Amino acid sequence: RMLIDEDGQCHGLLAIGLERVITEQALQVLSDRGILDWTYDSRSDSAWEAGQDRNCMLRILFEYQAPEDATSTMAVLEQALSLDTVTVLATVTESDIEALPPGTLGWIVADGCRTPFPEQYLREIRNSSIAILRSGKAALEAFLTDHGAFNAFFELIRPPLHLLIAGSGADAIAL
Repeated sequence: RMLIDEDGQCHGLLAIGLERVITEQALQVLSDRGILDWTYDSRSDSAWEAGQDRNCMLRILFEYQAPEDATSTMAVLEQALSLDTVTVLATVTESDIEALPPGTLGWIVADGCRTPFPEQYLREIRNSSIAILRSGKAALEAFLTDHGAFNAFFELIRPPLHLLIAGSGADAIAL
């Protein structure tokens, strides 16, 4: 994940050497207050002429994050981290289902979820999330339903590590 603010400041890193191009796309999404599914493919002739690595293809989902939006990616991540347990974040990356647009996301834990996913798709998403919790590995999965097809990216969100340091004297100074 990478956060780009309205001033074009980057927080995080996606690809070395592509920050300018990524920032340009992000600033357009900020201006439009929308979403963009964007592919960068360095195997094209124009990328090669620009001196980029010839074996690079990135697919990036840009999302506008409204500060007051409780359903935004940032808000959902904050909710997931507040659970203080391993959580799966499920994000729809592609969809031809009107009720399930790209960017739709929710979190799933072993015994619950917070999700805007329509009920008819929740079983598949929940089953995949439980498999991700068990495997501990992220995955991109494709789903075919009676209403259409969609892809979702499942990533593991681990709670932050909490440290308690107790003691005094020379042995605690280094800590």
